[in-house]
Amino acid sequence: MTSRLALRAATIAIYGFLFVPLIVVMLLAFSASQFGGFPIEQWTLGWFGALFENDTILGAFRTSILFGLLTALISTTVGVLAALAMVHYDFPGKALVATVLLAPLLVPALLAGALFAFTISFDNITGTLFWKPGGIETVPTQIYAMLRDSVSPEVNALGTVMVVGTILIFVGGMSIMRVVFRGRRA
Repeated sequence: MTSRLALRAATIAIYGFLFVPLIVVMLLAFSASQFGGFPIEQWTLGWFGALFENDTILGAFRTSILFGLLTALISTTVGVLAALAMVHYDFPGKALVATVLLAPLLVPALLAGALFAFTISFDNITGTLFWKPGGIETVPTQIYAMLRDSVSPEVNALGTVMVVGTILIFVGGMSIMRVVFRGRRA
């Protein structure tokens, strides 16, 4: 009984550690104050308007969408080709390659894998800094640049849009998967 209570407390602490900062950022996105802070005295949607009028951020968003779609397309194509090779050919180390490459296809499914690749690519600053050409900004690199200078309330709005967008992509993908699997059962 005590270990079960300790496990619950640890789980709550871990989820709190992961999600409380996101909730704070999302709340501060609606604060009318330039510098944020609690308690929030006045609520506004103005930072979202400023975000969608910022051409630099919109360009970075378009670039992130393009890179995310390309990553999803390439990774899904490579995964399918690897699966086909695994089925039709024998080669040394096939069991290891099967374990490494086919396990993800068996767990999330093709569409889920593509959505996962897109989401990881869209939010990945480390990979983006390594692969992006000079002069082209994505959403993560734009956020990094904005945070280097100062903390703008637009960053909070952008973070909120990204969190909500990521959740919507996930929920949409899961809904599509449910429809597809229900159609196969019938």
